Amino acid sequence: APLSAAMLTVLILFVEPPFAEGGVLNRYWSISTLGVAFASGCMAFLVNLSIFLVIGKTSPITYNVLGHFKLCTILAGGFLLFNDPLNSQQAFGITVTLGGIFAYTHFKLKESNQDTLTLPAKNRPQ
Repeated sequence: APLSAAMLTVLILFVEPPFAEGGVLNRYWSISTLGVAFASGCMAFLVNLSIFLVIGKTSPITYNVLGHFKLCTILAGGFLLFNDPLNSQQAFGITVTLGGIFAYTHFKLKESNQDTLTLPAKNRPQ
């Protein structure tokens, strides 16, 4: 994120001059606008923190599976709560994705239980 911010800071000087008419630094920013921008930054930080924690506690593959579950939840929630249209291809995709997520979870839990049951001799409590 810091590298991206530095690159965008240099790029913005050429694409959108900040002090020109209507530029980002040449306008009045209300307290509510600054609050929303600050809240957006805080949410972005929390998203990055959650990614760090999930990957640290599990694995990048589990994080990717979690992302697919989130997408399925968004699509199904839009259909159920807001009556968004859902065609048969999307419904099939959600079903197949959820099946893969459940299978992945089942095998990960089975692997985790198997590792717990077969502790090496040096790690067993006496």
